[in-house]
Amino acid sequence: MSLLLLLSFPASQGEDQQPPPTPWPIPIDWRWHPEHFEHRIDVGPGYAFETPSEVPWEGLTGGTLVRIHARQDPYKDKWVIGTVASAQAPLVVLGIPDRAGHLPVVSGADAVTRPQLDYWNEARSLLKIGGSNVPPSGTPRWIVVEGIEFRHARPPFSFVDRKGRRQTYAQNAAALQIERGGRIAIRKCRIHDSANGIFASHGSRDLLIQGNHIFRNGIPGSIYAHGAYTESLGIRYEFNHFSPLCPGCRGNSLKDRSAGTVIRFNTIEGGNRLLDLVESTHPDIIGDRAYRETFVYGNILIAGEEKGEEEIIHYGGDGPRRHRYREGTLFLYHNTVLSHRAGRTTLLRLSSPRASAILFGNIVFLTKGSGRLGIVRGRGKVLLVENWLPPGWHATFSLFSGHAVRAAGNLTGTDPGFLNLAAGDLHLRPDAPCIDRVTFQPGVRARHPVTWQYRRELQGEPRNDPPPYDIGAYAAIERRKPASPTPFDR
Repeated sequence: MSLLLLLSFPASQGEDQQPPPTPWPIPIDWRWHPEHFEHRIDVGPGYAFETPSEVPWEGLTGGTLVRIHARQDPYKDKWVIGTVASAQAPLVVLGIPDRAGHLPVVSGADAVTRPQLDYWNEARSLLKIGGSNVPPSGTPRWIVVEGIEFRHARPPFSFVDRKGRRQTYAQNAAALQIERGGRIAIRKCRIHDSANGIFASHGSRDLLIQGNHIFRNGIPGSIYAHGAYTESLGIRYEFNHFSPLCPGCRGNSLKDRSAGTVIRFNTIEGGNRLLDLVESTHPDIIGDRAYRETFVYGNILIAGEEKGEEEIIHYGGDGPRRHRYREGTLFLYHNTVLSHRAGRTTLLRLSSPRASAILFGNIVFLTKGSGRLGIVRGRGKVLLVENWLPPGWHATFSLFSGHAVRAAGNLTGTDPGFLNLAAGDLHLRPDAPCIDRVTFQPGVRARHPVTWQYRRELQGEPRNDPPPYDIGAYAAIERRKPASPTPFDR
């Protein structure tokens, strides 16, 4: 009998039934049912495994549900996952909250690595997926990490490695590091007080970052640590809340070097730039046709008062090898952009004359007054259609003429019709001038429809918005669909 079978709980009724295939991407209302897993392991007070370090991660197979139960004190454990699972039998690491709804906490401060594991660059992560000797190095697949709070993967915090030696976390550490793997989902987690919140290397593909709160990450004074820093062949961010980085931290909220990037229905605030969408350094990503299209829609983008770059979004590249730059199209639509900056705000920077951006249905609102918005800086072409903009907006503040802006059907004004700006409610009032204003119908709308909108507390709600569409990330308040079960409730 295998070790895993010895560790399993007794079979319940229906245990021998074949579990249903796990859909991918995972719907926001997907729930994990224990009876669909062949193996179940519970971790916490009163269970056979009291801490994550006692779980035999090196031997876990697909079809395993690991439930980590919340307790009063944080778990101080570090580990790596290397399981090659499947759609029918995924590996799911699931946090079980306490009665008050608090998630289980895994802290990197004084954490201890399970000694049976053997993986390199321990100082780079709290939880790592892929890149190990034990478990054997392979390509982990169909891994889900959900409902856990991760924190303190940064200096000056330290940990005890697998050989019992104390080490300090690296400047580029991450709470969750994905070095290698595919079909990996990070869902409903709280990720904070680390150098990078999430870090994914070029050996990853088909990542889903969904419903997480990512906040207070970074290294003071450094531009190299970010809320999330990813390079993947296929990645989707949705329903996350990126809160500002730590005080004095100069990284970006979200930095990405992926192919097939989709950023939708999130709230993203703070950072040197909110979105830094730059070049990959790896041929398999650069050569993929999805590298030439990037989709950003249905988001709330909030630029704070902190000092940083003038631009909210950067698209193209930041390195010396320009042949690697994203020289395709950024589709930016139905977002609500709020800037609290006292000086100039530039919406977009394009790094290459062969880069283009198509912007439609966006609200851009400056809380410090009009006349301080520029659309683009750098090079490239911009199509600006049926957006709501402040009076006196400029195509650019730059003296360099390497860009071209074509504008049509845009609205200007001082009040886009937010329901309650002071309270942070950016839904549209029934009398808002942004209602029924978007008639532009590019093909991207059918490929990536705006069928949801962000809801507070890491939730989502359906967007009921028949054409002509409302401008911004939210439809008018009178069009909200009847309340349904909260998508992120377990």
